[in-house]
Amino acid sequence: TRIEGQTKKVVVIRLDNNKPFPKNVIWVNGSIGDKLEEGNMEGGLSGEYNESLTIIAKPDSNRNTTNFNDNYDIRLKGDLKPYGLNINPNDPQIPTMNKEDIRILGLYADRVFIGTNAKNNLLTDINGKEHFYLYASIVAIKAVDENHIGGYFQVEKVNDTNIWNDIHSRYLHLYGGLIQTYRGIVGGAYAQVGISGGINMYTYGFTKDYNYDNRLAYMNPPYFPTTGEYIVLFEKVLNNY
Repeated sequence: TRIEGQTKKVVVIRLDNNKPFPKNVIWVNGSIGDKLEEGNMEGGLSGEYNESLTIIAKPDSNRNTTNFNDNYDIRLKGDLKPYGLNINPNDPQIPTMNKEDIRILGLYADRVFIGTNAKNNLLTDINGKEHFYLYASIVAIKAVDENHIGGYFQVEKVNDTNIWNDIHSRYLHLYGGLIQTYRGIVGGAYAQVGISGGINMYTYGFTKDYNYDNRLAYMNPPYFPTTGEYIVLFEKVLNNY
């Protein structure tokens, strides 16, 4: 989406077909890992990167209303961070990136989510708290027109307390940026009446620790939607938002 004055538009983009495929861009015409709550809920991204990189999961042809519900997802199965970045889960302050460091990751898909298969890959601190580290700028958006828009970032099966129970407190450390059409759920809390009649509070999923990467003010992942290095397929004004 783009706002111009008092007008909000939905903008659908693609790369210029006349240009050679850009360096440091991985475009998958499908999902990366199993789709959200589908299949065996396996696969996905994790690891380290040593250059600027954009990873895209999008169709290679124009989307229309007949295939709008066919989502293109990026599943996250573990941490994503710059190569060699020293992360210590016992340190409450996550490492920041030097402004001269050009390593920056972009994720662009209909939906980006932390999969249930990430549960066994979380770092644990000395107090038993679990941590997930994500160094990336995320765009989770899809659109055809004002009646067909979607996209979000969330945790898979986040409401299933058998998976994401509160035995261990969990923290989601995002260092980068997040643009999504709808706010996905990454965690929350609920109350239950105890045996003695008191109210007990329980948590599930993750507690957010979102940190903006200030480098995004002057630096972007290659050919990311925020760079302007794309062709606009169409623009449509959204009258009700």
